[in-house]
Amino acid sequence: MLALLAGCVTKSVVRPSCTNHVLHESVAPGGNAKAVIFERDCTTGATIQISLVPADARAPSEPGNVFAIGSGKHSLQGRTVVTAAWSGPTKLTISYTKGAAVMRSAGRVGPIEIEYAFLKDGVVPMAQSEPPAHGTR
Repeated sequence: MLALLAGCVTKSVVRPSCTNHVLHESVAPGGNAKAVIFERDCTTGATIQISLVPADARAPSEPGNVFAIGSGKHSLQGRTVVTAAWSGPTKLTISYTKGAAVMRSAGRVGPIEIEYAFLKDGVVPMAQSEPPAHGTR
């Protein structure tokens, strides 16, 4: 009986509402896509996320389809820093604060290849492969 009651209670729980605040948009060379960096603020906390969308699309209202990161222990004045730079029409490099908590990292979205690098004192060092997803090594 308790298991049945617990199932009923969890199905009625309302998900927290979230709001996206665009921090930066970067259009790919050729103008076919853009990377949108935004802070996703939910009642449970805020993260910085990235979505790839068509260049003429509005900013997303859903979670990022490429990258999501929390603040972690090595943020700049308490804030995680994330940048996105295009090196061609189908190649994007995402750089972020080392030590931040990565929750999602895609290596490719459609034809767009994504690489990752750590930021150190605002300088983008050599790129690395996909960072491990949150909770894995």
